[in-house]
Amino acid sequence: MSRLRRALAISAAAGAVVAFSVGPALAQPSAAPTVSIGAKSLIPKAYGFTFTAFHDGKYSRVTVAGAVTGATSGMVAQLFAQSFPYKAAPAPVAGQQLVLGSTSPESYSFTATPGIATKYSVEILPSTTVSTPVAARSAAANVYIATTQPFTGIKTCNRAGNRPICHETIHIFTRVPASARAAESKKKLYFYFGVKLARTSIPKAPVLLALDRSAKISKARKVSATEFEQTVTFSFRVNNDAYDFNFDYCSKASESSDGVNLPGRHHCGAKRINVRWFLG
Repeated sequence: MSRLRRALAISAAAGAVVAFSVGPALAQPSAAPTVSIGAKSLIPKAYGFTFTAFHDGKYSRVTVAGAVTGATSGMVAQLFAQSFPYKAAPAPVAGQQLVLGSTSPESYSFTATPGIATKYSVEILPSTTVSTPVAARSAAANVYIATTQPFTGIKTCNRAGNRPICHETIHIFTRVPASARAAESKKKLYFYFGVKLARTSIPKAPVLLALDRSAKISKARKVSATEFEQTVTFSFRVNNDAYDFNFDYCSKASESSDGVNLPGRHHCGAKRINVRWFLG
């Protein structure tokens, strides 16, 4: 190739490169939406777990909240729930859907009342009438269910015949999801007790309690599909002193098998407990 022809070829190639570089820019695909999630109830977390109380009014509700980034106006955020034992696919929670606007990120907040341990998630859908394709899906937020156990029957020890030994009988009503009632009612109930005496004034109730092996605990009696009752009879010496006492009770958790209370084991069955501990 002659020097002239080589020069022309180089010039033409350079021109081709210049022409390519000033051509129209390629359209960039828009980023897919993202959605964050968190769950909170009125009950403080225990051991890092979020939980609600079974059949206990406002304490049975959970707030699932987060933010959506990059969604277009008209898309919807829909709350989904997957209940224990997590074999069925997550299902949309009725009435818990939010039409998104043009703001990004856009906050959302849903309220739900789980009936048993539940995994919540949020999906971003094309519209209120079109559910596919899913534009974004959050991680799962786990919410656990604690049994509620109200009691009745405590009486004063200042009645005739109730000193120097005070005798008490209480009735414990355990409320639990119907699917777990049979299993929970067969568990051993652990009863803890502590008393403080004083000569002149009523002392503060004890915080540390000991396992009371002398307490008599009845077998569970079915009250309804979601409730059973147990009776606990216990005695303690008060002499003629001022006094105050504390007690607690629990059954060991088995969340992995029945979806009730928190995962793991948390002090229930120990020889001594603190009344501030979560035992389930």
